[in-house]
Amino acid sequence: MSGRHGRIVTVNVMENKCGKEWYGYTKAKTVVHSNFLHVPHLIWVMITEGVMLFVTMAAHQIHTFALVLLEVTCGDPGSISNGNIDGNQFTYGDTIKYNCNTDYMLIDGSLTRTCQLNGLWNGTKPSCAFFNSCSSIPCQNNGNCTNVQDSYTCQCENGWSGKNCEIDVQPPVMSNCSNDMKILTSDLTKSVEWTIPDFTDPHNTSLSITENYVINNWTFPWGDYNISYSALKAVNGHVTECLFEIKIRPFPCQTLSAPLNGALLCNNWKTDYGQYCLYWCQEDYTVARGVDPTSWFICGASGSWFPGAIRVSYLQSTSGYKLANVYRNCTEEEGMMQAYYINKLKESEFSYFCNKFHDECTEENTAVLLKQNRRDKRLHFNSAVYHVTEGKKQGK
Repeated sequence: MSGRHGRIVTVNVMENKCGKEWYGYTKAKTVVHSNFLHVPHLIWVMITEGVMLFVTMAAHQIHTFALVLLEVTCGDPGSISNGNIDGNQFTYGDTIKYNCNTDYMLIDGSLTRTCQLNGLWNGTKPSCAFFNSCSSIPCQNNGNCTNVQDSYTCQCENGWSGKNCEIDVQPPVMSNCSNDMKILTSDLTKSVEWTIPDFTDPHNTSLSITENYVINNWTFPWGDYNISYSALKAVNGHVTECLFEIKIRPFPCQTLSAPLNGALLCNNWKTDYGQYCLYWCQEDYTVARGVDPTSWFICGASGSWFPGAIRVSYLQSTSGYKLANVYRNCTEEEGMMQAYYINKLKESEFSYFCNKFHDECTEENTAVLLKQNRRDKRLHFNSAVYHVTEGKKQGK
């Protein structure tokens, strides 16, 4: 039911001695309309604040009614810290709005709330959180500040870290570090010059520079040499290094083939430093006249073999020839030939090559290269027989 100034939502009837009381809930404090309830046989109405009295007659009996109009209120919703409320009416249908003070932001609740018929506010009570921590400029070293609830975050520039970008994590910056070098020379030593690297710190702090060569040029013998420069930043302990390697080597010789009807024994270690070879002849063969069969065949630093090509001749007689070391079956005698080579190398003027690389100067590390006439050379492998001619294998 409704009236001009209010609305009755529920009516509860309670019997008593004085008659009947009807209870209704409305936002209006008074109701002014004679037929407000459209009560039949209404003969008299009196309205006071909050109460409507009226009388009806039916069947020659007078009945008295009282309609009590009760105001619905949700009560004061309460204040919020660091904010205020717009609105001071707290009855049914009234709406309030929450506001936060400057530098604060509304969180965890409703911006507006409305008083409901059940006497409760809808929504939830919010709170105001501080959202201007960046106003104190907490981020150092050009860090970018972002406000968050009751705090802040800093986006640090490269080289800085920490809550406030206060921690220096920048390592020294390096430029002009040389690349690895491999230098070939026919001399026993070689003078090499390189570029000294540059180290700087974008934060302009001092650096401590160390190196393993006090100048940027040095005369090196054949070998491998590590060059190092390092910059230490004392304020944070970061180190930046420039490391490169210099290799000094003699010129390499062309690949050497074994002589026909003979075998070539050479070192199979550190071949980029030098090669030292001896040759053996197959049985019934020896070297040409004038050739010393005990001489070493050397790859010189200039990249050339000395002496020239090895030649062996088929023996018709031994008159006028120096007999070379000979073998009958290379496969069966290979170990003996390798042992002979190592002993001779240690006794020769090139013994330093064994002494310097002692762990590698072994019989097992001696290469045996073989080339025989195809009528004499047969290799047995997995029960198959192969003829070897000029390095090509043909199945038989």
